[in-house]
Amino acid sequence: MNLDSQYGVCFRSCLSHLLDFMASRDHRDRLNIVMEGGHKNLGDCERIFNDLKGRYRRQGVDIFGTFSVGAKDSCAPLMLADFLAAFYSMLRAQNPEGIAAYAGQTPEPPKGEASLTFLELRPDALRNLKTGFERMRELEAEAWLGRRAARAVKMQMPA
Repeated sequence: MNLDSQYGVCFRSCLSHLLDFMASRDHRDRLNIVMEGGHKNLGDCERIFNDLKGRYRRQGVDIFGTFSVGAKDSCAPLMLADFLAAFYSMLRAQNPEGIAAYAGQTPEPPKGEASLTFLELRPDALRNLKTGFERMRELEAEAWLGRRAARAVKMQMPA
């Protein structure tokens, strides 16, 4: 079992939020990830993406697209992500209580219009993420044992 780096845990947490959102839309979308190159644990994120891609596919959910690495100067989504990260940092500097303090001041966007989401990890967020991940592994192990038992029974049956 591979342990996630801190970078990987943050990636897994963001991915978990995106997957919950996609599930609320009945998996109508496809998830393509573009990460900025250069971080020493970038490979951890790709491993997590591919692992979850395989797990979801085995459950009959094919929503994962591609994982790619780019540079801000040639990839518009990365430029925007960098801008949002800087904006978030400025908001945090102005209000140490976090983004939650702004929630009451921000109107809900009309249906069909874009909105902006900032994720802040609460102390129990990582524990809940770990619990959910462990439960997914347990379900996969149970399914594998069930398939193995079914094959064993099938092999014992006379032809």
